This record gives sequence, structure tokens and C-alpha cells, in this order.
Amino acid sequence: MTAIGLIGVLVVQGVVLVIMVTVGYLLFEGVRGVPLIPTRRSLANDLFELAELSSDDRLVDLGSGSGDIVLEAAGRCQQAHGIERVGLYVRLAQWRAKRRGVEGNTSFFVGDIFTAELPEADVVTCYLFTEVNAKLEPRLRELYPVGTRIVSRSFPFPTLPLVREIRVGNETLFLYRID
Repeated sequence: MTAIGLIGVLVVQGVVLVIMVTVGYLLFEGVRGVPLIPTRRSLANDLFELAELSSDDRLVDLGSGSGDIVLEAAGRCQQAHGIERVGLYVRLAQWRAKRRGVEGNTSFFVGDIFTAELPEADVVTCYLFTEVNAKLEPRLRELYPVGTRIVSRSFPFPTLPLVREIRVGNETLFLYRID
């Protein structure tokens, strides 16, 4: 084998190794917690409509992944924030915000939704498992004032007052209000 051929093989092997490590890391993070499942633009808009998101509102997305909901909210509300425990996803979301030119009214940070300081919000969105919502509910009641709207994709909260639920395709969106 020639030196150029050997270098080509090594480059391909290196790329494959990087891809395997990245995929392994992301799979591990998904198994350890809630997996990343992107939110389609149309579904994000349905979430905002259900929450009656306005230009005066501040939104926080708990478990924001690569930032789909925050990036869609950027043009509809005053401030949109995302909190995510996987740093790689946060960096991707920040890059996407800069690329779209919305980094001025969005922020993404690495943190645990159970222990991190959460930003003030009028609307909180999440796509977390039911058992995670149950654990999170007392914290939401403690941190956010009466009237704060909580929108959950697919998974309900156990005792938050349900205002409305709608079906969108094969998903259910739940709107709650802190009482």
C-alpha cells in the first residue's frame, strides 16, 4: 500500500471513530435521562398557540436539547431560554441561534433542571417523561408565580391544574397554569 493510500485509510478510520464515540456518548446520555427528540416547527407553533405566547412573554424550555423550541420562540416572545444537561447539545443550540441571528434574545445553558437556577418565565415548556414531570412539579410551583403557563408535550403532570389539552397528530399537548 502506498503512503497516500495508508493516510486515506487512517483518515477514514479516524472519522469513523469520532462518529462512533459521538453516537455512543449521545446514546448514553439518552439512556441516562430523557433522550433528544427534535420538535418540528409546526408542533412548536402549536405549543405557542396553546400557551398564547405573546411578544411580552419570557419562555424557558426545560431539557431544551438542540434548541428547537427556543429558536422558534425567539421571534415570538421577549426572551427565550433553554436549559439542557448535555453540553454538546447546548453548544449546538448556541451555534444555531447565532446562525439564525437570534442570539440577542435567546440563551442556552448547561444545567440540571432539578438543581440549576432557572430563569424567570411566563411560559415553561417541556418534553419530559411523566415520572420526571412528577419530580419536577414541586420545583415549578416553588419557583414560578401564580399564572405561569406550563406546556408539556405528550406527558402530563400529576396535580398541576390542567387548563386545556389538544391532540396534534399522534401527540397530546397539555396546558397547565400554576395556581
